[in-house]
Formats: sequence, C-alpha cells, structure tokens
Amino acid sequence: MIASLASNLSLQAESASVESALAAIDLARSALRPNLALQARYSRTEGGRVIELPIGDLINPAYETLNELTAASGDPTTFPAVENQRFMLQREREQDTALSMSLPLWAPALRAQLRASTANAGAADSRREVLARTLVRDTRQACYSVLRAQVDIDNLSAAEISLAENLRATRLLLEAGRSTREPVLRAEAERLETEQRLIEARNTLRQAQRYLNFLVNRTLDSPVSVEISEADQLLAHSARFDSDPTAKAQRAELRQAEQSIVAADARLAGARAENWPTLSLDARYGVQGSSYDVGRDDDLATVSLTLSWTLFDGGARKARQAQAMLSGQQLRQQREQLRQQVELEQRRARDEASTQAQALRSAQARSAAADEALRIAGKRREAGSLTQLEYFDARRALTDAQSAEALARYRHLASLAELEFAATAYPLPSNLLADAAGSGLP
Repeated sequence: MIASLASNLSLQAESASVESALAAIDLARSALRPNLALQARYSRTEGGRVIELPIGDLINPAYETLNELTAASGDPTTFPAVENQRFMLQREREQDTALSMSLPLWAPALRAQLRASTANAGAADSRREVLARTLVRDTRQACYSVLRAQVDIDNLSAAEISLAENLRATRLLLEAGRSTREPVLRAEAERLETEQRLIEARNTLRQAQRYLNFLVNRTLDSPVSVEISEADQLLAHSARFDSDPTAKAQRAELRQAEQSIVAADARLAGARAENWPTLSLDARYGVQGSSYDVGRDDDLATVSLTLSWTLFDGGARKARQAQAMLSGQQLRQQREQLRQQVELEQRRARDEASTQAQALRSAQARSAAADEALRIAGKRREAGSLTQLEYFDARRALTDAQSAEALARYRHLASLAELEFAATAYPLPSNLLADAAGSGLP
C-alpha cells in the first residue's frame, strides 16, 4: 500500500516542481556559457529615399568654358557634358549573414543566480520529501482505521449473534411462564443497540477505505485489502524510533529551510553584484553585399569587449538589496521557530506513543478480564444462579472491552506512525522519492 503512493497526485505535482527547479539550474548555467548564433538577412527594396548629387550642374559650366577657350587654338578640347547623379539610399538587393558569439567574462550576478537556483532545487526536493513522509504517515493511519473498523465489525457481529440467541431464549422462557417481559425487552434493546453500532462500524469502514483509495489515487470504491502484518511489523520495530536523539537534524523541513536561506543569501549577493560592472566578449564574422560572395572584399569580422556599468538607477538596486536582506532575516527566524516546533513535535509524539502503549496494556487486561467474566457468567446461568439481565451485562462488558482494545491498539499504532514521521525513521522507497543525487542535484 505504501509503495503505491507514487501515484498520489500531490506527490506527482511536487515531483514536477522538482524537475522544474532542476531545469532552472540548467537555465542559470547556460547564461555563463558562450552563446553562438547564426543570423542571416536578405532584402529586396523598391523605391524609398533618393540622394541627388548635382555634379553636372557644378562641372559642366567649367567644361564649356574650357572648350570655348581652346576652340580658337589649334588644339581644341572636347570635355563631355556630365549628368547629375542620383543614388538610392537603400540597395535594391542586400544580404547580411554572420555568426555571432557572446561570452560573459565578469558577471557576478549570474553566478549568484546559479547558486540561488541550485538552492531552490534543493528546497523543492526537501519539500517533496516532506510530502512523501506525510503521505506515508497518513496512509499508515488510514490502514489502521480500516483494520480497527474491521475488528469492530467482527466483535459486534459475534455479539449480535449471541444477543439474538439470548433474545430467543428469553422469549421461550416468557412463553413457558418462567420469566417476566422485562428480560425480553432488555434483550431486544441490547440487540438493537448492537445492530446500530454495527451499522456505524460498517460506515466507518467504508469511509476509511475511501480515504485510503484517495491517498493512492484509485477509484474511491475500489476494494481495499490491508494486511495486519503491516501493523505488527511497525509495532515490532517501534523501539528504534526513540533511539536517535539527533533525529530532528534529519528532518526534511529543516533541510528545506536551510536551502531557502542559502537561496536568499544568493539573491542578496546578486543584488549587491549589481553595483559592479559586467564585462563580456562579443565576436562576429560573416559576409555582406548584394549577393552571396566569399572573398577578401566581402567578409567582415569584429571582436568587441563590452563593459556595462549602471551608475544611477533611482535607488532600485538599493531597494533590491534591502528586500533580499530582510527576506534572509525572516527565513532565519522561521528556521529557528521550525527547530523548536520539530523538537516539540518529537517530544509530543514520544509521550503520546508511550501513553498509548500503556493504554493498550490496560485495554488488553480489561478485555481478558471481561472474557473470563463472561465465561463464568455463562456457567452460572446454566446452573440457574445468574439472572438473564446479569448475563446481558457481562456480554455487553466484553463487547465494550473488545472494542476498547481494538481502539487502543490502533491508536497506539497511529501514535507510532506519528513518531515514525517525527523521527524521520521510515526509509522512503526508491520509487516513492528519488534522492538528491538521483535527481541531479549538486
């Protein structure tokens, strides 16, 4: 039943959250690596702005004058007329194709972001473990509720059969004139009360089975089979829960709080890093022109070092630093409160388990005494020295004692499940929760 918790919808959602956090780490790492891109552009242009150069208007008058001056000489000149020139502002055909590469050389904010992403992933993994352990506890306790209801039904069914037989016997005595009507009414009342308790126990069983199916993400009315050996195994190994006084250091809630503080410190470091410049390397190589030609006159290469330094931003960086610092202080206070809460929870769980163990021993002794009392009452009734009403009292005392024993037994088991959760004593199955190394966390 525990192994099937991997299908729980809440746990699947937390697993998706962990995977998302791991993807955020890859995204932060990629920002520190070279970025290579191919960029290509081909353009066809019609119309647009035209630049006119009046070269003819400037040169032709001089040419005409020279031609006139040399016309009378034996060696005349014939300077041609030059037309004015018109140029399109944009080429009719143009292409620009290049490989561009950028690499951050000094970017402390990006490294701080990577540390924050890593810590967030660790916190998500711890949060998933908290949910997994909570589900294990709730599933165990739901199993014990099913077992308790089954025991109640068995005890009440046996009592109902016995009370029905007693009712039949008292009616025969009344018909024979050897008894009054009062024992018959008392026997009928006892039987009806037991029948009502049996109906309630069956309803309790149905509700417990539905809750158990809900935890493992099955149809609510699916058949449920709970082996009592699971409860016996927990009971047999309960002594180990008290053996480790430092178990609170293993709680996933505390690891989650620590990772959240690391992430907050990384965000603070990133906010402070914004006060410093960033330096990056940018390189570009490609070809330009009206056609795709490769040669000395067509290719183009540039290499740049880019320095970026924000000198004034209206106090935004200072506000982000203050926000990150206050967030870290708040998380540290919450961590200390959580430590105290975990210690209180563990002590309460140990005290409750000890109390329920004592209550179980008392209930077992009571049940044994009631069983012996009923056995003696049966012999006395056969001998005629015990009234029917006194026998009914003994029968009811045994039923109540058996129900109390079942309640005490499964309350004890539920307290052990709570102690198991508080002491982080349950080894989570690999199919229920992968460890940090298996999830790719550093």
